[in-house]
Amino acid sequence: MARNIFVRVFCIFLFLFISIQFFAQIPGEGWVRIGICYSGNITALAVSPNYDEDKTLFVGTIEGGIWISNDRGESWRVCEGFPCNEVATSIALPKNYEYNMGKEIFVVTQSGHFFSSTNEFQTVRYYYDFDPSQSGISCTSIVAGGITGFNGTLYVGTLGAGVFRNTTGGEGGWENITYGQEGLLDCSSLELTSES
Repeated sequence: MARNIFVRVFCIFLFLFISIQFFAQIPGEGWVRIGICYSGNITALAVSPNYDEDKTLFVGTIEGGIWISNDRGESWRVCEGFPCNEVATSIALPKNYEYNMGKEIFVVTQSGHFFSSTNEFQTVRYYYDFDPSQSGISCTSIVAGGITGFNGTLYVGTLGAGVFRNTTGGEGGWENITYGQEGLLDCSSLELTSES
């Protein structure tokens, strides 16, 4: 009797395990599993606005840096210039971004840092610290302004300090555009709906 129950329970678990593997990818749904040589958490994703031609994806990871794929996620390589000890929380690609064309791209981190690059983060070009006093400000999102191309305006959302704007491509100072507005200190995401 006990052996019979054990066999039935085992068969049920085996069926569930196989079913999960089989049904995790639903044919015709348009989702395809991709993998990178990293087993940590993915914290940011950016898809090239020119994806049909350049097939470029970026992902940010926890303590694994930023990774790039130029073949729709079939293979990945680490972006050597981005510090692996940083957690990328958002990556911004301007609307006129094309892989390997020297266009400026941007990333913000959980520790309140801003980086930019013109070579897909093989090197880092500019840097800004939104939390110089180490008070726990975390950057959550970044967007690049412009309808057809980058117009030099960047917006960064933070947890604890509101939303910042820079109109010089990340160089120079940043203006807190939500300063003094109650209830706007925590921004979890940003989106532009018109040229800004």
